[in-house]
Amino acid sequence: MRFGVFGCFTCASIGDLAILLGLITDLQTHSKGAEVVVFAFDTRCVERTLDSPQGVIFLPSSPGGGSSAAPLASGVLENRRSWAERLKRRVAATGKLFPLIRDAWLALHPIFWLKVFNAIRRLDLLIVGGGNILMDLYPTWPVYLPLYAILARLARVPLALYGVGAGPLASWRGRLCVAIAIRLSSCLCVRDEYSAELLRRHRLAQDVPVVPDPALSIPPPRPAPRRGSSSALTIGVNVLPFYAPHYWQSGDERTYSRYVRSVSELLRHVMALIPGRMEFFSMNFPADRDTALDVAGELSLDDRVLVIEERLSIREILMKCASFDFTIVTRLHAAILSVVAGTPFVSLAYQPKVKAFCESLGLERYVYDLDPTGPELLTDRATAAEEIAAAIHDRDSLARSIEDAKQCLEKSKELGRGLLEALLRQ
Repeated sequence: MRFGVFGCFTCASIGDLAILLGLITDLQTHSKGAEVVVFAFDTRCVERTLDSPQGVIFLPSSPGGGSSAAPLASGVLENRRSWAERLKRRVAATGKLFPLIRDAWLALHPIFWLKVFNAIRRLDLLIVGGGNILMDLYPTWPVYLPLYAILARLARVPLALYGVGAGPLASWRGRLCVAIAIRLSSCLCVRDEYSAELLRRHRLAQDVPVVPDPALSIPPPRPAPRRGSSSALTIGVNVLPFYAPHYWQSGDERTYSRYVRSVSELLRHVMALIPGRMEFFSMNFPADRDTALDVAGELSLDDRVLVIEERLSIREILMKCASFDFTIVTRLHAAILSVVAGTPFVSLAYQPKVKAFCESLGLERYVYDLDPTGPELLTDRATAAEEIAAAIHDRDSLARSIEDAKQCLEKSKELGRGLLEALLRQ
């Protein structure tokens, strides 16, 4: 069998690459000898982050891609100097026209898209896999969905939108692109009830099956490293650049500064209650690392705080998570890799998808919402720190609860596999 996987696979987002690794693991486990073709925006970096898996071919997923392309805020073609680039800059101030010209620029690469079509034509199934795929937060991203859906239809290859997240879908253009992709797909299943409800609310799909995030199929590290003693705990921390102007689509320096102060104050309270040390790790590099340095600077606890400043592969992050006694995370896939590693965690939820995942595990009481509109991003931080400290002390019980929830998720995984197998039998 020959499978194709397309998604927002770039060098920056290690969470999206965890989804990809989970999909590859699942496909190769249940289809012996399967070959997987990955369409990635940065083929070399993606392959390196996945530790060069066997039986996987990496192809560029966009014009000019392959080494440094990115599909998000500034578009995928920043490095291409041509008349179209100059035209793009001139019309950048026209607002609504700009995305349309970018969309046209993507379509005007017939030789590249013919190569993609020929690669898709040799597949048994094309999967648009995981991540917050059905969204319009970034200007260029939505157009890729109908592009790949149309190519799959022309190639007569079934298309599965598998384990995807949805939202936000604020623009008519984004909703149109998602509607075309859903219409041309042979299978649609989402990773949480929030995404299913959003698609129903926009009348894009009804009765959408919910399956676990594909990253949960990554095998846990074996053997798990020994944990620290009760007198010397190691707590893993992941912080994202919440509303940072250089990262966030609608960033605000004052909101970001409040976020850094709030998180550092929360962690300082936790450190006062728990003996041991904290290690900051990144799920989006270097953005998370830079925020970790800001938070660590506010903490002023140099002897008890370490920021991992190098980019880690997914396997290295998993081994780190397995070595931690507990994790405090913001990003969804920092929570998911903690679950894979069997490490109890609490989450600072910056988007509904984080809370939805924790609710699927029955862990909603261990979620603390980040509210950018309130006077304080994290209210009553001292009380929250006491609750987190109590969870850390009771971490063995929390770890058992997570393990029980993982067993329940296995049934949902079988549902997803059944949907894909039904497509292949058609």
